[in-house]
Amino acid sequence: MLEELKQIGGQVKLLDEFYKRNFDTGDFWQSKYGKKIDKRQRVDMAFMFSSALGWDRHLIEPVDWLQVRLPDSILNETDSGWVEILQREQWLREHWQTDTNTSASLRHEIAMKQEKLNQAIFQLYGLSEQEILLVEDTVQYGIKPILTKQLRTLNALAKATTNDLQTYAQRMCMQLDSILHYGSSELVATVIEFSQQLPLHVCRFTQKNLGNNKKVTVVRLNDIDDIIDQIAENLRTAIADHMYVQRSLHIYENDGFWIIKGAEQRLWCESAALNDADVVVREHMEAMVD
Repeated sequence: MLEELKQIGGQVKLLDEFYKRNFDTGDFWQSKYGKKIDKRQRVDMAFMFSSALGWDRHLIEPVDWLQVRLPDSILNETDSGWVEILQREQWLREHWQTDTNTSASLRHEIAMKQEKLNQAIFQLYGLSEQEILLVEDTVQYGIKPILTKQLRTLNALAKATTNDLQTYAQRMCMQLDSILHYGSSELVATVIEFSQQLPLHVCRFTQKNLGNNKKVTVVRLNDIDDIIDQIAENLRTAIADHMYVQRSLHIYENDGFWIIKGAEQRLWCESAALNDADVVVREHMEAMVD
């Protein structure tokens, strides 16, 4: 596996050189759109594409709130679910405290009430397991940091642990197994663990015959820091002065694929696994068409 990662590092360097030669210069934009895009326009484009890049604009217009779908049961006066939700919400309003002097027992009770309120709302909307994951991770990584004014700190400094990667890998396998089981096969994952914290994390997924396969395996690799650092450097792309994006990398093999991307925790949550599974399926379908 160490040799395979070394080969990947060499391939990434070649791809990075190709990218910079063909796409990371004004010539690409000039040939495709008729004129070069200056630095100011690149910043504007980065802002317009912020949602795709994972950035938040910190703005919700009133018209957006009006477009939020309400459950059909809101018209049912006998539905007890609404009574439960209103009661829990009222309790939280009356007892909500965030200062450091709040007792541990009250903080625990607030957290329990809040979780029960969330579950009641999920049930009211009839959300699937995947939809619940998307909502929970959006709140955890998108809304809470903004409300606590710690967006940069929480999202940039919180690194994924080996447990996070195992959970991510498990979710990825579950999502793609729903397709692979039709062909009597399944996906297993190998989480690569390093001796020290590095800028990237790596997972390898392999297709195997349906059976008693261990779903997620953790493999520890040493003396690979230079390779991972080089891959991270080649995946870093400048889009304007002092503005960079860290690209992720998907490498496909005959019987599986690798996912290599930044070590931030938000990139290895379960909702990220759902999104990455969609990308893997789409890229396979596009490859078949080509």
